[in-house]
Amino acid sequence: VLLHTRQGIYRAAPPFENWENIYSTSDSTPINAVSVVGEKPIVLVGLADGQILKSEGFGETWESVKGADMDGRGVTGFTPFENGTGILAFTTGNGVWRSGATGSEWSRDNIGLAATSPTSVTSRSDETFVMGTDSGLYQAVPGETTPEWQRLNSRFITAVESPSKSNRLWAGTSTGAILRFEDGQSQKYSVNSNKDIGPFSMALAGSYKSGAIAS
Repeated sequence: VLLHTRQGIYRAAPPFENWENIYSTSDSTPINAVSVVGEKPIVLVGLADGQILKSEGFGETWESVKGADMDGRGVTGFTPFENGTGILAFTTGNGVWRSGATGSEWSRDNIGLAATSPTSVTSRSDETFVMGTDSGLYQAVPGETTPEWQRLNSRFITAVESPSKSNRLWAGTSTGAILRFEDGQSQKYSVNSNKDIGPFSMALAGSYKSGAIAS
C-alpha cells in the first residue's frame, strides 16, 4: 500500500504497522498526485512544479520522466487507458500530456483544447476519453496523426461520468447544474443552484458546498 502527503510518499505491507518513507520532496515542490498503473505496476508522481517522476520498483528507485514547467503549472492527476496502451496526465493550466504504457516519455496532447485546467475525466465504452475543464467539456476524437479534443459544451465542468457500455454521459458544473448527453443531444437539470458539483457516481452526485444529491 502507498500513502502520500504533500511532502512524501510512504509504503507499508500488511498488517500496516510500519510505514517506510520512499520519496520526499521540499515544501516548494509538493506532491499533487500519485498513481499506480499497468499490469507490471509503475508508480507515477505528479509534482506542483510540473515534473513527473516514475518508479518501477514501488519506490526502490526514481527517475524524472518529465521536467518542470517553466511557468510552474503542476501535474494534478493521471488516468490510464482502459486497454492499457497509454496514460494521460492532467495539469493546472497546461492542458493534457500523453505517454505510452510505460510512462517513460511524455508529450503534449492539446490539439483542439483551449487553455484549460482539467477537473475530471472518464473513459467511455468505445475507449475514448471525455474530460471536464474550466473552459468546457471535451471529447477525444481521432485525428490525422494523433487524437484531437472536440468541445461538446462551454460550461465550467467539475465532474464527468459515463456508464459502462453506454453512450450516455453525465457532467456536473460549477453552478450546480447536471448535464446529460445522449445521441448528440443534451439536457440540463438545475438541481443545486450556484453550488459546485463534486465527483459523482451513477447513483450519487456530490456537491462541494451542500452535501450529496441522489439521482
